[in-house]
Amino acid sequence: MFISHFKYYFLLCLCSFIYSANSSEREKQLHFLTEHLPPYQYAYKQKVVGGFTVELVQAALKLTRFKGKFSVYPWPRAFKEAQTQPNTFIFVIIRSKKREPLFKWVAHLIDYRYYLFGLSNRDDLNPLSLEDAKKYKLIATREGYDAQFLLAKGFKLNSNLMLSTSIQDKWNMLLKGRADLVMSNDWVAAEHLESYGIKQDKLDILTQVKEAKIEGYLGASLNTPDETIIKLREAISQLKKNGEYDKLINKYASELIIPNKKQINIKVQ
Repeated sequence: MFISHFKYYFLLCLCSFIYSANSSEREKQLHFLTEHLPPYQYAYKQKVVGGFTVELVQAALKLTRFKGKFSVYPWPRAFKEAQTQPNTFIFVIIRSKKREPLFKWVAHLIDYRYYLFGLSNRDDLNPLSLEDAKKYKLIATREGYDAQFLLAKGFKLNSNLMLSTSIQDKWNMLLKGRADLVMSNDWVAAEHLESYGIKQDKLDILTQVKEAKIEGYLGASLNTPDETIIKLREAISQLKKNGEYDKLINKYASELIIPNKKQINIKVQ
């Protein structure tokens, strides 16, 4: 009888140990969802192949015991899955009051800074602020962040604000003189101009739109364990403290051909 009970408890403990080990192993398999947004995230044939924030997250993973799987999804699908699936992360996601309760916010990854771009042969363009820019005609992408931001700041549709159907059309309309200014992130603009075959020397960065600075984060589903969140947060913090974050910034900044900064007070980051 004693031996029978001993075997029972031994098997029970063994099963418990195996389940615990498997559970721990599953916890190590983290799923990271993102979108194609060069140079922050590059995707090719629906596979993540690199980019600043991708390398940053991968470097953080190396400092932990976790392993990560990276997937490229349409943003609506990524946004939904990152709210419902355990051990699922999304980047780069903008943190806002509306989104605050939907995710666990792991760490700040990057600041998106926006600038006003104009043709380099236009000596009459000298906007020193967003308010100054209202005397010019801007063009933005329909349903894009730039359009939403400018409308919220008092720009008037079909007066000092025009909308394009695509990002490429936006730049082409600027080059054709149908608009005076474009608002864009400097890194993203450099990638767009290169991919569209537009020479960067045709454009100048005129001023920074300080009101449009956006903080990009790594978010996680609410049912991702806090222990996992904390370890990843600490890893990213360590990369910022030991200089690896800045090295990564400089690596990508040095590879981009960014239009001339006309105003001497502009620092492109």
